[in-house]
Amino acid sequence: MPFKPDATGYIRHWLVIPEHTAPYAGEPGTDPELRLRIIDPVIGPAPKNAAIGTDGPYDEPWKFYDPGQNIFVEQSGFWHNLSVLNTYGVTHLIAPADGSYKARFWSCGAGDLWIDGSHVTRNMGVRYMYPDPVDVTLDYLAPGVC
Repeated sequence: MPFKPDATGYIRHWLVIPEHTAPYAGEPGTDPELRLRIIDPVIGPAPKNAAIGTDGPYDEPWKFYDPGQNIFVEQSGFWHNLSVLNTYGVTHLIAPADGSYKARFWSCGAGDLWIDGSHVTRNMGVRYMYPDPVDVTLDYLAPGVC
């Protein structure tokens, strides 16, 4: 299921899993401190074989995400107890021609970016509601589905 970015260059088609929630068990701190403390230093495997309805990470089914008018995946909410949230999103892009492409990976929490199963970068953004960008180069893309 390949997709092209919209006219402004944003990726708006995603498969996502519902957020996985676990109680926070660490020390108290400020919001940025808490967000940094929960980041697992071990980078896990890339999600594989994502398709609508199949099981993804945490044994949750992949679902199509409709962003509405947003240019991002929005899965925030309100939790009464301090919690650690994890989620995954995947997409398939079409490269218009061979080459390397500049891209920007935004997140409001720590996020890992994989391309074709290889880890590209970790965004250490920890500011609530204010996404932090990481500039990346997507190397060696061939035309067609990436």
